[in-house]
Amino acid sequence: MTRLLVCDDAPEIRAMLRATLADHPTLEVVGEAEDGTQAIELARSLVPDVVLMDVEMPVLGGVDATRQIRALLPETRVVAFAGSDESAVVMAMMEAGASAYCAKSADLWELERAITGATDPILRIARAMTRALPGASKLELAAAELRRLTGAQQVTAYVPEQDTEPAPGAVVQAFGASGLTRDGDLVAVPLVAGGRTLGVLALSGLGDDIDLGLVSEVAEITASSLALDHSLEESIAEARRDPLTGLSNRRAFDERLAAALRAGGPTSLVLLDLDDFKHVNDTRGHDAGDEVLRQVAVALLREVRADEEVFRIGGEEFAVVVEGDSAAAFRVAARMRAALVRQRRGQPLPTLSAGIASAPGDGLEPADLFRAADAALYAAKWAGKNRVLVYGAKSPVAERVRRRILVVVDDEGLRALLRATFEGADVEVSEARDVDGASRSIARSRPDVVILDIAMPGIDGLTFCRSLKAQSSTSDIGVVLLTGSIQGDGERQAREAGADAFLRKPFSPLDLLSVVEAVAHGRGDPHAERRRTAEPKGQLMHYAEDLRRLLELERRQRALLQRAYRDTVTALATALESKDAGTGAHSERVQRYAVELTRAVAPDLLDDASLEYGFLLHDIGKIGVPDRILLKPAALSEPEARVMQMHTVIGEQMLGEISLLKGECLHVVRSHHERWDGDGYPDGLAGTDIPLGARIFAVADTLDAVTSERPYRSARSWDAALAEIAGGAGSQFDPSIASALERCEPELREIAHVFAPG
Repeated sequence: MTRLLVCDDAPEIRAMLRATLADHPTLEVVGEAEDGTQAIELARSLVPDVVLMDVEMPVLGGVDATRQIRALLPETRVVAFAGSDESAVVMAMMEAGASAYCAKSADLWELERAITGATDPILRIARAMTRALPGASKLELAAAELRRLTGAQQVTAYVPEQDTEPAPGAVVQAFGASGLTRDGDLVAVPLVAGGRTLGVLALSGLGDDIDLGLVSEVAEITASSLALDHSLEESIAEARRDPLTGLSNRRAFDERLAAALRAGGPTSLVLLDLDDFKHVNDTRGHDAGDEVLRQVAVALLREVRADEEVFRIGGEEFAVVVEGDSAAAFRVAARMRAALVRQRRGQPLPTLSAGIASAPGDGLEPADLFRAADAALYAAKWAGKNRVLVYGAKSPVAERVRRRILVVVDDEGLRALLRATFEGADVEVSEARDVDGASRSIARSRPDVVILDIAMPGIDGLTFCRSLKAQSSTSDIGVVLLTGSIQGDGERQAREAGADAFLRKPFSPLDLLSVVEAVAHGRGDPHAERRRTAEPKGQLMHYAEDLRRLLELERRQRALLQRAYRDTVTALATALESKDAGTGAHSERVQRYAVELTRAVAPDLLDDASLEYGFLLHDIGKIGVPDRILLKPAALSEPEARVMQMHTVIGEQMLGEISLLKGECLHVVRSHHERWDGDGYPDGLAGTDIPLGARIFAVADTLDAVTSERPYRSARSWDAALAEIAGGAGSQFDPSIASALERCEPELREIAHVFAPG
């Protein structure tokens, strides 16, 4: 029988231990103390085998009491017993002489093991290692244990690449060895795990009777624990690394920005975006685009300093968190931008635009600062790209820069078409019908691009283009020439006049927008004439064809969006099935049943696209039902049943704010457990007051439920399901829908076959 002295200042803890251990076959509580002083006196008189010692107590705490009891009674073991398992508490008690540790929240078996197994140092150290903080604290714990177990005068931990002081020869030798090395009274034991040496423990001042096997076991436990820490650190780092570029990713960026803002000092955010990166993917392929991103990452890394870090937070978007004001951030962004311009190896890299926002002036929350920097980045793009802009302090949002386009065309109809084209592109359009009017317009408001018809009354477009390019005040204005000539000299004339690009009439409005955007961004080229179709067409026909193409593209995008939405809803329904322990294809199968029944009963109901989503998501509200109720294999109690019934209302509330699901979907989700006789839930509706979609689904759901395996019962036959539904017609089910089941039974059987489990 192990005689136990309990020391704790809380009477309820002592009473709990007394009651818990009262009938224990191998443990006997021989005394109780409410502070360290009493524990010392009782230990002296009772000489217990083990003292269960609280740490934080009045008068005399557990650490000092442990130290005195160990000095007074070397054979008596002390088990630390505290409400905290912090490594500092464990270390303090172990240093004082405690043999083991147990948290007050531990189960009885853990307390028993701590008391009865306190003499096993390996078990004790293993438990302590699991509670110690990673890294240095575990090495300190191992060193303290080895000093106590071996009587060594000193135990020192050496870690690779962290120790600057010269190490003894035995330690250096141990870093390359797999076992103990000894030099006189110094023993060096390597901490090896997975073929990797994580450190060395050096014991000095040892006697000849040292248990080297025990030392090796302690080293193995320590090495294993350190290896787990390293694996965890590597996993955490991997989860925060972009696999393509090797830069830190969006998750790491979010954590870094939040931490910087919590610190409270001046913090700036630099958002960087590659200009026209889509052009790289479109013309050179996505593999080439990935290579460009890797090269950009290398170029940016060359520019970062010790206190800076570059993150890849999106496709071609990067970020830097700067500990400083907007001026410091501007210098960082300017270095980054210049780095890409200087890149000369291989293909030239895209230019870089940047937006900067700073805390506290532009926001104190990460989302606010990001929005401000993003607005500044957007403005930089519109201002011509390849530049850095700081979020404006005078306005709550960065002012968006709109392009100014001057249209110089004498044909009023063509001017109207051009005006409509650029209004859709959200640019500021000015118009002139001749060169004189164009000159006055430029004097009032300098445009970014002039669209100039060659054939005009008075001074022609070529002459005016030469004049603009000859004057220093207007030479950098982009000029796009329009010509109706089909002769081959148009390109030559445009080049000689200094035009940035030209188009032949009739032209595609999409081509015009593309050319104007390129010229505005400084990528104009007089060779950039867009190809005309072999058959000449009127200008309106080109607009009509482009409109048709855009409408077709919009239809395709809408179809892709609807498909993605359907896939998402199906995945959500499938995830719910895994929680509900239902059949593997229940949602998909019952949805098909319900659609087939709807075709037989009320096909017009399927015009509401939300109906099928309601069939799929009918039980989505079960997400809000506790697992102990949802997964209970036995019958539910009355209170549990009421909670389960709430899933219909919860589901409607969850989906009610999604515009695409408003309509029949919500009716099905809320009312699919109503009964024809009014005894259903949640509203007790009866007869035709129950939405038709919900009445249809109730029959489909019962058909699937009866024929499917469930945790609480086996599947029944198809005929049994039909009989149950027929028997419930007029009470549970709408009689007309129950009878419709017979008309479409072959189609329903086919669905059951296709979506059968397994």
